[in-house]
Amino acid sequence: GYGASQQAVKRARREAVGEDTAGKRDSKLASMFPEIAAKVSTEEGMRALEQGSRHHDLAKQAIDEVYDRKDAVLLAKDQMATKMESIAEVPCKVWSCKVCKYKGSKPPECVNKSLGHPITTSQGTKRFFECSMCKNRDSSVTPTP
Repeated sequence: GYGASQQAVKRARREAVGEDTAGKRDSKLASMFPEIAAKVSTEEGMRALEQGSRHHDLAKQAIDEVYDRKDAVLLAKDQMATKMESIAEVPCKVWSCKVCKYKGSKPPECVNKSLGHPITTSQGTKRFFECSMCKNRDSSVTPTP
């Protein structure tokens, strides 16, 4: 559900800032930069590490803003999907061409080609259904298959 995604976002924020993975990060840095690790292991280096950056709050705030924007987009998509699932039918204009044997909610291709096909329009209902095999959502202007 939505609560689980919030927990995942919070966990990702902590990992991005380095709160959960400090031990792993330190050992990896020590193996990559032994001379820096030697300086950090001194008492003065440990004090500097404990003090932290004075811009840590700004970095954390920027990361939070990025995650909040991404979360808002995902929430909007989820709300739209929920709304679309609740819609079963919509009134629409039905296009039909007797030569091409086309009937649909969009104009047929023969309209653009100027073939002179007799095209009629009428009001109808566009119905939505879900395929029982693949679970994809589809629509039809004819009776639901």
